[in-house]
Amino acid sequence: MRHELWGPEIHNHRISDEAAPLVSFILKYDLIIWNDKDSEPTFETVNGKSWIDITMSSANLANKKMNWQVIKNNFSDHNYLVFNVETFNATRDTPRIFFNHRQILKICKAVHQNFLELKEEIQTIDSKQKLEKWIEELTITINQISQSFPRKVIKHLRVPWWDSEIEVNRKKTRALRSRYQRCRREEERSMRRIVYKKQEAHYKWLIKQKCRASFELFCQQLVANNAFDLPYKIAAGKIRKQTVLQSVKTSNGQFTNTIEETIQTIVQALFPTDDSTQETHVQRKKSEIVNTYSSTILDKQFTKQEITYAISTMKKKKAPGIDGISIEIIKELHDKNPDILHYTYNKCLELGIFPETWKKGKLIIFNKPGKDPSLPNAYRPICLLSVLGKILDKGEKYEWDAKTQGLIMSSFFYAYFITVLTGGYFAKRFGAKLMFGAGIGATAILTLLTPVAVKWGVIPFIIVRVLEGI
Repeated sequence: MRHELWGPEIHNHRISDEAAPLVSFILKYDLIIWNDKDSEPTFETVNGKSWIDITMSSANLANKKMNWQVIKNNFSDHNYLVFNVETFNATRDTPRIFFNHRQILKICKAVHQNFLELKEEIQTIDSKQKLEKWIEELTITINQISQSFPRKVIKHLRVPWWDSEIEVNRKKTRALRSRYQRCRREEERSMRRIVYKKQEAHYKWLIKQKCRASFELFCQQLVANNAFDLPYKIAAGKIRKQTVLQSVKTSNGQFTNTIEETIQTIVQALFPTDDSTQETHVQRKKSEIVNTYSSTILDKQFTKQEITYAISTMKKKKAPGIDGISIEIIKELHDKNPDILHYTYNKCLELGIFPETWKKGKLIIFNKPGKDPSLPNAYRPICLLSVLGKILDKGEKYEWDAKTQGLIMSSFFYAYFITVLTGGYFAKRFGAKLMFGAGIGATAILTLLTPVAVKWGVIPFIIVRVLEGI
């Protein structure tokens, strides 16, 4: 096939659009042709020459192209197409390691010992730099102990449906195939071929039957406790596929050429830079309050019970942050030595610091189903933050025991009966719309006053809750 895209324009008697299907394929998948129009012909015979051999790839790989050329070949009509591809570093995330209970206890024991050795030094922390250094040492210690465990080598596992019956049929099929291939007499060879093919068909049928029966039993076991388990997710198409990044459109309408540029474009679209000129009056007011906030009132220190409660609210078996420390390790570490987290979090509170290490997250991007992957907004971001930072963020500010919390939650219904009894009368007299609007408006105003009432104390907070219930 000749075409001006990969060779010089040559007029001949052939149909002019014979390369149209290939050109349509190239345009459909945005492929880049590597061929040089001014190169030597890729196909040569005594009767003529042509440019019919094509090298093409995606746009990302085309940017790595180096030194494409045609080298004449004396042993074939087709010449060699020689090119180099620029090397690039493809980084892969380190696989997540799951630890058993014994390994987690070993990690916590090592961290506990390290804390005892540095306890006197840690108590002298009085600056952000020292606190950051201690948190970095804590993270490094956990990771070093974690990496010291030998990785489990997953051996080749046999499928659960393989049994002695299939094993016997496989040996029989191989023996009949060997006899058929060794046979030299035509009549006997055709007979042996028929016998071998029948046995092979039975062997394949037996594998399909065993495999299907095993899969049905597996599905029945899964849905016995939860009807919406893996079989439902597979049938409903709710299993997430691995994200494959490709060229995306930039703000000026052009496509990206490298993976780095693609990621930068997607991140810029999902997390746009804060532009103060486009802020509303309310947003500008909030920014001023945050930037100019200062207070001499010191918050009460975290108690060990508050930290324990914050850890208990964290879900298990969730992906850790960029430091690789899971909630299971943190829970055992806190049980082993509560002073470690208790002292660390209170130092953060005392110095008014949220460590920079805990602000860094691991960004994972998923394709949105049914969206055009060439658009930056066709991806959904998930940011994995450090578990230690999440626990500090969950720290309770108010020392309310279970009795006080129950009193606060139930206070909303103390005077609830008043509007139930009198609501019909006032609605008939003043109208349902007016009563409904007044009730919603009063509740909204009291809700806005809730943070102020909390600072005043438990009693004012309960009074506000009672008025909300009315």
